[in-house]
Amino acid sequence: MNDINTLRKNLRKRNHQEMVACLIVIIAFVVIGIDKETIISKVFCFQIVLSAMGVSYYLYNQSHKKLLEANDSKEQYIFILNNEIKLLSSVRYWYVFPMQFGLTGIVVESIVRDFNAGKSPMWDIIYLLITFCLSFGVIYLNEVKGVQKLKEELALAQS
Repeated sequence: MNDINTLRKNLRKRNHQEMVACLIVIIAFVVIGIDKETIISKVFCFQIVLSAMGVSYYLYNQSHKKLLEANDSKEQYIFILNNEIKLLSSVRYWYVFPMQFGLTGIVVESIVRDFNAGKSPMWDIIYLLITFCLSFGVIYLNEVKGVQKLKEELALAQS
């Protein structure tokens, strides 16, 4: 069984990194939203800001707060592993899809605007495809690889 303190330290580090990333996203999309010309782009920027705030809140409630409550027993170690498996198994719903929705809205609005202006929307389309690939990559790394690793660790802890 791995050390519960090492697991806690790694999860706290991950949580802090995610919260800093969310803060950066919030600041960036507030600035981007202020600069946008259309109301629909401003709304999608605001939606991304709300999503980042929601991710931080969800991560704090579902992971960080439970780490603070944990003691050093084997049962707590198993509880934390099960909690992280549950958290990472649903990353597409509380993390990826809300952010991707807002970003897709901004890019589609830009594609329509470029198309109506007679410009080629090719780069916007490529950008949109790249963001979808990255989103599916995040889902794969978390929901498949991350969960698989945690389940292996859980099996070792339960034996």
